[in-house]
Amino acid sequence: MAAEGSFGIAEIDQLLGGSLLRGKSYLLEADNGTQPQSLVYAFIKYALDHKELVVYASNEEPAEDVISWLSDSGVDVDKAIKAKQLLILDLWSETEDKLLGTIRVVNPSDPHKVMFVYNQAYDFISKRKKQPSRVIVDSFSGTVTNFGFERAHRLASRTVRLMKLAGCVGLAVLVPKMHPATVSESFKHLHDGVIQLTLVEVHDKLQKFVRILKSPRPHYNTRRIPYDVTPSGINFPSTKGIDSLLDDF
Repeated sequence: MAAEGSFGIAEIDQLLGGSLLRGKSYLLEADNGTQPQSLVYAFIKYALDHKELVVYASNEEPAEDVISWLSDSGVDVDKAIKAKQLLILDLWSETEDKLLGTIRVVNPSDPHKVMFVYNQAYDFISKRKKQPSRVIVDSFSGTVTNFGFERAHRLASRTVRLMKLAGCVGLAVLVPKMHPATVSESFKHLHDGVIQLTLVEVHDKLQKFVRILKSPRPHYNTRRIPYDVTPSGINFPSTKGIDSLLDDF
Protein backbone atom coordinates (compact mmCIF):
# COMPACT_ATOMS: atom_id res chain seq x y z
CA MET A 1 0.00 0.00 0.00
CA ALA A 2 1.30 3.45 -0.88
CA ALA A 3 2.34 5.57 2.09
CA GLU A 4 1.08 8.79 0.54
CA GLY A 5 -1.91 10.11 -1.32
CA SER A 6 -2.88 13.45 -2.78
CA PHE A 7 -5.61 15.53 -1.17
CA GLY A 8 -6.87 16.13 -4.70
CA ILE A 9 -5.85 19.81 -4.67
CA ALA A 10 -2.20 20.54 -5.52
CA GLU A 11 -1.98 23.71 -3.43
CA ILE A 12 -3.13 21.91 -0.29
CA ASP A 13 -0.67 19.09 -0.96
CA GLN A 14 2.09 21.72 -1.10
CA LEU A 15 1.02 23.23 2.21
CA LEU A 16 0.90 19.76 3.80
CA GLY A 17 4.54 19.20 2.87
CA GLY A 18 3.88 16.91 -0.09
CA SER A 19 0.64 15.00 0.40
CA LEU A 20 -1.56 13.19 2.90
CA LEU A 21 -0.12 10.26 4.81
CA ARG A 22 -1.98 6.97 5.14
CA GLY A 23 -2.74 5.75 8.61
CA LYS A 24 -3.22 9.37 9.66
CA SER A 25 -6.35 11.42 10.32
CA TYR A 26 -6.97 15.05 9.39
CA LEU A 27 -9.50 17.54 10.71
CA LEU A 28 -11.03 20.03 8.28
CA GLU A 29 -11.90 22.97 10.53
CA ALA A 30 -14.23 25.23 8.58
CA ASP A 31 -15.86 28.59 9.26
CA ASN A 32 -19.42 29.09 8.08
CA GLY A 33 -19.30 30.35 4.50
CA THR A 34 -16.02 28.67 3.55
CA GLN A 35 -17.82 25.88 1.62
CA PRO A 36 -15.84 22.90 2.95
CA GLN A 37 -17.96 20.48 0.89
CA SER A 38 -16.08 21.64 -2.20
CA LEU A 39 -12.81 20.47 -0.68
CA VAL A 40 -14.42 17.24 0.52
CA TYR A 41 -15.63 16.65 -3.06
CA ALA A 42 -12.09 17.05 -4.41
CA PHE A 43 -10.84 14.64 -1.72
CA ILE A 44 -13.46 12.02 -2.68
CA LYS A 45 -13.18 12.47 -6.44
CA TYR A 46 -9.41 12.05 -6.41
CA ALA A 47 -9.75 8.84 -4.41
CA LEU A 48 -12.41 7.32 -6.67
CA ASP A 49 -10.51 8.35 -9.83
CA HIS A 50 -7.46 6.53 -8.46
CA LYS A 51 -9.32 3.34 -7.48
CA GLU A 52 -9.23 3.96 -3.73
CA LEU A 53 -11.97 2.76 -1.42
CA VAL A 54 -14.10 5.56 0.01
CA VAL A 55 -16.32 5.44 3.09
CA TYR A 56 -18.49 8.52 3.60
CA ALA A 57 -20.25 8.93 6.95
CA SER A 58 -23.08 11.45 6.88
CA ASN A 59 -24.26 12.94 10.18
CA GLU A 60 -26.37 15.78 8.80
CA GLU A 61 -28.16 14.54 5.68
CA PRO A 62 -29.65 11.27 4.40
CA ALA A 63 -27.77 8.98 2.02
CA GLU A 64 -30.07 9.99 -0.85
CA ASP A 65 -28.90 13.60 -0.54
CA VAL A 66 -25.25 12.53 -0.40
CA ILE A 67 -25.66 10.48 -3.58
CA SER A 68 -27.38 13.40 -5.31
CA TRP A 69 -24.63 15.81 -4.22
CA LEU A 70 -21.85 13.48 -5.41
CA SER A 71 -23.61 12.86 -8.72
CA ASP A 72 -24.10 16.60 -9.29
CA SER A 73 -20.38 17.03 -8.59
CA GLY A 74 -19.52 14.66 -11.44
CA VAL A 75 -18.97 11.41 -9.55
CA ASP A 76 -20.31 8.22 -11.18
CA VAL A 77 -21.88 7.00 -7.95
CA ASP A 78 -23.60 3.93 -9.42
CA LYS A 79 -20.34 2.71 -10.93
CA ALA A 80 -18.41 3.27 -7.69
CA ILE A 81 -21.04 1.49 -5.57
CA LYS A 82 -21.36 -1.49 -7.94
CA ALA A 83 -17.57 -1.82 -7.94
CA LYS A 84 -17.72 -1.84 -4.12
CA GLN A 85 -15.43 1.17 -4.14
CA LEU A 86 -17.84 3.51 -2.31
CA LEU A 87 -19.76 2.89 0.91
CA ILE A 88 -22.07 5.49 2.46
CA LEU A 89 -22.87 5.38 6.17
CA ASP A 90 -26.21 7.06 6.81
CA LEU A 91 -25.96 8.23 10.41
CA TRP A 92 -28.85 10.64 10.00
CA SER A 93 -31.96 8.90 8.68
CA GLU A 94 -34.25 6.92 10.95
CA THR A 95 -35.60 4.81 8.11
CA GLU A 96 -34.45 1.23 7.62
CA ASP A 97 -35.08 1.32 3.86
CA LYS A 98 -32.41 -0.55 1.95
CA LEU A 99 -30.29 1.47 -0.46
CA LEU A 100 -27.49 -0.03 -2.55
CA GLY A 101 -24.07 0.94 -1.23
CA THR A 102 -25.47 2.30 2.01
CA ILE A 103 -25.53 1.17 5.64
CA ARG A 104 -28.14 2.93 7.74
CA VAL A 105 -28.17 3.19 11.52
CA VAL A 106 -31.34 1.73 12.99
CA ASN A 107 -31.31 4.40 15.71
CA PRO A 108 -28.95 7.33 14.87
CA SER A 109 -29.43 8.81 18.35
CA ASP A 110 -27.74 5.77 19.92
CA PRO A 111 -23.91 6.07 19.89
CA HIS A 112 -23.55 2.28 20.30
CA LYS A 113 -25.54 1.73 17.11
CA VAL A 114 -23.42 4.33 15.34
CA MET A 115 -20.20 2.65 16.47
CA PHE A 116 -21.53 -0.70 15.23
CA VAL A 117 -21.90 0.84 11.76
CA TYR A 118 -18.35 2.23 11.89
CA ASN A 119 -17.15 -1.29 12.72
CA GLN A 120 -18.92 -2.54 9.58
CA ALA A 121 -17.08 0.12 7.60
CA TYR A 122 -13.80 -1.07 9.12
CA ASP A 123 -14.61 -4.60 7.93
CA PHE A 124 -15.40 -3.21 4.45
CA ILE A 125 -11.90 -1.69 4.28
CA SER A 126 -10.05 -4.54 6.00
CA LYS A 127 -11.28 -7.09 3.45
CA ARG A 128 -9.47 -5.05 0.78
CA LYS A 129 -6.27 -4.20 2.63
CA LYS A 130 -4.23 -4.01 -0.57
CA GLN A 131 -6.44 -1.22 -1.86
CA PRO A 132 -5.77 2.32 -0.51
CA SER A 133 -8.77 3.79 1.30
CA ARG A 134 -10.23 6.99 2.73
CA VAL A 135 -12.86 7.67 5.39
CA ILE A 136 -14.76 10.96 5.53
CA VAL A 137 -16.84 11.91 8.57
CA ASP A 138 -19.15 14.81 7.76
CA SER A 139 -19.43 16.17 10.29
CA PHE A 140 -18.14 15.96 13.85
CA SER A 141 -20.28 19.02 14.50
CA GLY A 142 -23.33 16.86 13.89
CA THR A 143 -21.94 14.19 16.21
CA VAL A 144 -21.54 16.70 19.05
CA THR A 145 -25.05 18.04 18.45
CA ASN A 146 -26.52 14.53 18.53
CA PHE A 147 -24.70 13.07 21.52
CA GLY A 148 -23.19 15.89 23.56
CA PHE A 149 -19.48 16.53 23.88
CA GLU A 150 -18.34 13.62 26.08
CA ARG A 151 -20.09 10.88 24.10
CA ALA A 152 -19.17 12.50 20.81
CA HIS A 153 -15.52 12.71 21.85
CA ARG A 154 -15.44 9.01 22.81
CA LEU A 155 -17.10 8.09 19.53
CA ALA A 156 -14.68 10.27 17.56
CA SER A 157 -11.68 8.78 19.39
CA ARG A 158 -12.76 5.25 18.55
CA THR A 159 -13.48 6.23 14.96
CA VAL A 160 -10.02 7.74 14.54
CA ARG A 161 -8.45 4.56 15.97
CA LEU A 162 -10.39 2.48 13.45
CA MET A 163 -9.17 4.72 10.61
CA LYS A 164 -5.59 4.21 11.69
CA LEU A 165 -5.98 0.45 12.19
CA ALA A 166 -7.33 0.23 8.66
CA GLY A 167 -4.33 2.19 7.36
CA CYS A 168 -6.53 4.68 5.58
CA VAL A 169 -6.55 8.45 5.30
CA GLY A 170 -9.21 9.95 7.56
CA LEU A 171 -10.87 13.32 7.05
CA ALA A 172 -13.42 14.80 9.45
CA VAL A 173 -15.22 18.14 9.25
CA LEU A 174 -15.83 20.42 12.22
CA VAL A 175 -17.46 23.87 12.29
CA PRO A 176 -15.72 25.38 15.35
CA LYS A 177 -18.06 28.34 15.79
CA MET A 178 -20.91 25.93 16.54
CA HIS A 179 -19.18 24.89 19.77
CA PRO A 180 -17.18 26.29 22.70
CA ALA A 181 -13.45 26.72 22.05
CA THR A 182 -12.65 23.78 24.35
CA VAL A 183 -14.65 21.44 22.09
CA SER A 184 -12.79 22.54 18.98
CA GLU A 185 -9.39 22.20 20.68
CA SER A 186 -10.24 18.71 21.96
CA PHE A 187 -11.11 17.51 18.48
CA LYS A 188 -7.93 19.05 17.07
CA HIS A 189 -5.87 16.98 19.50
CA LEU A 190 -7.46 13.78 18.18
CA HIS A 191 -6.01 14.29 14.71
CA ASP A 192 -2.55 14.19 13.18
CA GLY A 193 -3.27 17.12 10.90
CA VAL A 194 -5.58 20.15 10.96
CA ILE A 195 -6.60 22.00 7.80
CA GLN A 196 -8.29 25.31 8.57
CA LEU A 197 -10.70 27.21 6.33
CA THR A 198 -11.34 30.79 7.44
CA LEU A 199 -13.03 33.97 6.27
CA VAL A 200 -10.87 37.09 6.51
CA GLU A 201 -11.86 40.65 5.60
CA VAL A 202 -9.46 41.96 2.97
CA HIS A 203 -10.05 45.45 1.56
CA ASP A 204 -13.67 45.46 2.78
CA LYS A 205 -14.35 42.08 1.19
CA LEU A 206 -14.57 38.67 2.83
CA GLN A 207 -12.00 36.29 1.35
CA LYS A 208 -11.72 32.55 1.91
CA PHE A 209 -8.35 31.27 3.09
CA VAL A 210 -6.88 27.84 3.72
CA ARG A 211 -3.91 27.04 5.94
CA ILE A 212 -2.43 24.06 7.76
CA LEU A 213 -2.47 24.32 11.55
CA LYS A 214 -0.93 20.90 12.17
CA SER A 215 0.58 18.16 10.02
CA PRO A 216 2.26 14.81 10.69
CA ARG A 217 5.08 15.99 8.45
CA PRO A 218 7.87 18.02 10.08
CA HIS A 219 8.11 20.47 7.19
CA TYR A 220 4.80 22.03 6.27
CA ASN A 221 3.66 25.55 5.46
CA THR A 222 1.45 27.37 7.97
CA ARG A 223 0.73 30.50 5.96
CA ARG A 224 -2.72 31.22 4.56
CA ILE A 225 -3.47 31.10 0.85
CA PRO A 226 -6.67 32.52 -0.68
CA TYR A 227 -9.13 30.40 -2.63
CA ASP A 228 -12.47 30.75 -4.40
CA VAL A 229 -15.21 28.20 -5.03
CA THR A 230 -16.40 28.16 -8.64
CA PRO A 231 -18.90 25.93 -10.49
CA SER A 232 -15.92 23.90 -11.72
CA GLY A 233 -14.40 23.45 -8.26
CA ILE A 234 -11.73 25.11 -6.12
CA ASN A 235 -9.79 27.95 -7.70
CA PHE A 236 -6.61 29.52 -6.34
CA PRO A 237 -6.27 33.05 -7.80
CA SER A 238 -2.51 32.79 -8.22
CA THR A 239 -0.99 30.36 -10.71
CA LYS A 240 2.22 30.29 -8.64
CA GLY A 241 0.75 28.26 -5.80
CA ILE A 242 2.36 28.84 -2.44
CA ASP A 243 4.99 31.21 -3.90
CA SER A 244 2.37 33.97 -4.03
CA LEU A 245 1.20 33.76 -0.39
CA LEU A 246 -0.15 37.03 0.96
CA ASP A 247 2.40 38.76 3.16
CA ASP A 248 -0.26 40.50 5.26
CA PHE A 249 -1.25 37.36 7.16
